[in-house]
Amino acid sequence: MDVLRENQEMCLPIFSFSHYFDNSTNVPVHTHPATELIYQAGGQCTVTIGKEKFLCTPGDLLVISPETAHNQISEGPVKTVFVTAVIDARLLSSRTRLIHFGNDPWTPRLMNMIQEMSREVRYELCGGVLYSLVRHIAQFERDQEFGTRNRIVTRAIKLIEANFNRPLNTKLIARSVGVSESYLRAVFLREKKISIFLFLQNYRMAHARRLLQQPYCDIKEVAFQCGYPDAGYFARQFKKIHLCSPTEFRFKLQTRPEFDLRL
Repeated sequence: MDVLRENQEMCLPIFSFSHYFDNSTNVPVHTHPATELIYQAGGQCTVTIGKEKFLCTPGDLLVISPETAHNQISEGPVKTVFVTAVIDARLLSSRTRLIHFGNDPWTPRLMNMIQEMSREVRYELCGGVLYSLVRHIAQFERDQEFGTRNRIVTRAIKLIEANFNRPLNTKLIARSVGVSESYLRAVFLREKKISIFLFLQNYRMAHARRLLQQPYCDIKEVAFQCGYPDAGYFARQFKKIHLCSPTEFRFKLQTRPEFDLRL
């Protein structure tokens, strides 16, 4: 079995080429048959891909899909390291995008190692380091996505807690946290293991149960304070969950001390 076929079957990246620029070199429009990774180590440059322009500054990594025409215009002295490789989609998506690594130490270190090995024609060593680099990039993106999802869910929960007594819905919540409604639903379900609609419903019902412990707070007032449009709708929703009306629930609280409020 040849090396290329073995690498493909094992889902390993296949090294192609690596080099660097450390001056004001401008690169004309060109393509690569494999995925290109461009790391900006110093200075800045503009890479034009189709109608889109990417401004690369120190700590940025640009992923460019195979056979995608692009150029590079340097703005003053730069240090740019690039690697081309055939990368299996199971390891890393080849979708064109800019990843902001900031002060992450491993990306430039691994990129430089690959470049130095390539310069010394030690291609047999490039594969292992390239595999580490690709895994590191993929993990970095997963961590970023996880952090983004957590921030979205946290903001949505804080919004619900502060405004549960208003007629909230998932569309309004999504608009407030700056994402689409479908993305918010998917992220909330993935992170909290419950739909955002049920979370809002449960939060309102928990507050309603607390209010029903106050004998002088009538059902209409409870519905209003919990964000329901009217007492009838609130009563119907309450009965679906608790299998009794709000009035019956309050009666049980008064006559049965052992009645579980968590129901």
